[in-house]
Amino acid sequence: MTPPTPLLKFRAGAWLLLLVAMIPVLLFYTVIWQQAVNVPLQDDYDALFEPVMALSHGPYSLAQVWKAYAAQDDERRIIVDRFVAHMHYLLTGHIDFRTQILIGSLVLLVVLAVFIAWFRRSKLPWIWTLPIPFVLFNMQYYDAVLWSMIPLQHIGVYVWALLAIWWLSRDTSRLFWLATVAAIISLFSDVTGVLILPVGALMLIATKRWQRLGIWLVIMGGLVAFYMHGLVVPSYRPSLSDNLHHPLTIAALWLAMQGLWADVLPHAGLPGRLVLTITLGLVAVGIWSSSLWNSVRTYVFTRQQPEGQELFLYGGLLMLLGTFTLFATGRALEGVDAAFISRYRVLYLLWFILLYLLILSRLNTKLTTNRLVSGGVVALSLLYCLTTYFQYWNDLTLFRHTLLTDLYGWRYNRVLPSSPIYLDHRPAIDTLFENGMKRGIFRYENPDIDSLRTALVVGQAEVVVNQLPTFISITVPRIPGGEAAAVPDAVFILLRTKTGAVHIFPTKATTYSPLMALRRQQYTTSPYASIPILRKYLRSSVYNVEVGVWRGKDKVRYQTPAVISF
Repeated sequence: MTPPTPLLKFRAGAWLLLLVAMIPVLLFYTVIWQQAVNVPLQDDYDALFEPVMALSHGPYSLAQVWKAYAAQDDERRIIVDRFVAHMHYLLTGHIDFRTQILIGSLVLLVVLAVFIAWFRRSKLPWIWTLPIPFVLFNMQYYDAVLWSMIPLQHIGVYVWALLAIWWLSRDTSRLFWLATVAAIISLFSDVTGVLILPVGALMLIATKRWQRLGIWLVIMGGLVAFYMHGLVVPSYRPSLSDNLHHPLTIAALWLAMQGLWADVLPHAGLPGRLVLTITLGLVAVGIWSSSLWNSVRTYVFTRQQPEGQELFLYGGLLMLLGTFTLFATGRALEGVDAAFISRYRVLYLLWFILLYLLILSRLNTKLTTNRLVSGGVVALSLLYCLTTYFQYWNDLTLFRHTLLTDLYGWRYNRVLPSSPIYLDHRPAIDTLFENGMKRGIFRYENPDIDSLRTALVVGQAEVVVNQLPTFISITVPRIPGGEAAAVPDAVFILLRTKTGAVHIFPTKATTYSPLMALRRQQYTTSPYASIPILRKYLRSSVYNVEVGVWRGKDKVRYQTPAVISF
C-alpha cells in the first residue's frame, strides 16, 4: 500500500481536529436543550413578556412597535431581545422563553467562527484552536444561557461587537459595511454596545482609513446618541460619584475581572479566589500592555501599520477592557464579589481567549510546532472544561428547579419564590400572566413539579427548620429513604396547609470533591438545603413540612414531624 500523501494527511488531521472541537460544542447545546424551560425569570416579565403582550393587541404603527422595542429596561435598551421575542410571537402566536434561550445561545457559534477565521489567516498549527471550544463552551455561565433574556443581551452584545471588530480589521469596503451592521446589532443588544464606537474609531485611525472613519463617526455616533437619548440611571443604582469614593474596590474589580477566567472553584473562600484573580489580572495587564506598547512604538518609529490579525486582538481587548472599566466604576459599592456572579463569566472567557491568541501570536515557531507543548495546552483546556462542568452542575440544576417551582408557585399560591421583588409588583405580573395564559400567548408547561403535590407517601424523613425574622430555611440532613436508598436526582421541600394548599421549594445538595466523587462514584450527597423561604409568602398560620424526592421518573413524598407555625 502506498503511503498517504501530505495533502491527505492534512485533510485527515483537519477532520479529526474538527470532530474533537465539536465535542464541547455539541455537549453544550445538548445540555441547554435538556435544561432550558419555558419560564420567565425576574426581568423577563417587563423585558420580554410585557412588550410582546402589549404588541399582541395590534395592529400598531412602526413608531409604536419601535417604542415597545426601545423602552428602557433597567439601565439599558434591549431592542434585539424584544425583536426576536416579538417575531417568535408573530410566527407562532405565543411567546416561548425556551425558544428565546435556544436562539440566543446560538450567537456563541458566531464568535467561534470569528476565532476560527483568525486562525485561518495565521500561520499557527490548527491544533492550537482546540482549547478555544473547550474554554468557551461550558456551563460555568449557566444562568447567562438559561435565563431567557440574557443570551441575546449580555452575550450577544460582545459577540456582535467582536464580529464587527473582526470585519473592521479586514481592509475592504464590503466588510466595512458589514462591520457597521454588526456594530448596530451590538449596540441594540445592550448598553455596553456603545463601546464599539470608540474602539472602531481607534482601529480606523490606526490604519489611516480617514474616509471610513468619517462615515463610522456619523453613523455610529448618531445611533449611539439616539440610543442614549432619554436613557436614565435608575434610582436604585448608586451614582458615579458614590462609586468613585471606593478607588481600591474599583482597582480590585478591574484587575480581578481580567483574571476571573481562572476562578474554577466557585465554592472556595472568596479571599483566596480574589488573590488568585487579582494576581492573574496583574499578569494579564503586563502581557497586553507590553504587547500594545511594542506595537505602538513600531507604528510611531517605522510608520508600519498593524496587521489585521493584530488589530483584531487589540480591538477585542479594548472592547472588553472598556467593559471592565464601566463595571468597576459602576458597581464598586456592591463590593468585589459583584464580579464573581455566574452570568458574567462568558465575558471573562472571551477575554481569556483573546489573551491566549495574543500570546500565541508572539510565540516563536519552535514552541508553536512543539507537539508536547500544544498537546499539554489542549489537555489543560479539556481539564478546565471538565472541572467547570463538575463545579457548576449542582448550581445549574438548582437554577432549573427554581424556575419550575416559580411557575408552580404562581399558579397555585400566587408567589414567585425566587423573586422577592415580585411582592412589590404583584398586580402587574399577575395581570401579564393571567392575560397571557387566557389568550394562549403563554402556555403553562410544568407537569413534573405538579405531580409532587399528590405523589405517593412512602415513609418518614427528618428535617431541620431554622426560623429567622424575614425567612425560613429548611435542611434535609440525610438522604430520604435511608442510607441504602439511591441518591435522588432532586429533593424539594413541601409546605402543606390544613386546607391542602402546597408550597414547593427546591433544595441544593452538597457536592463531593472531585476525588471523593470518583471514589464513591457519586456526585452529590446530604445535606440538602432549601432556598430561603420568605415569610411574607406564607399566608397560613400552620404548615406541615414534607420532603419530595425525584429518582428518575419516580416522584415520592416523605412526611416529617416538623410543623411551622406563626
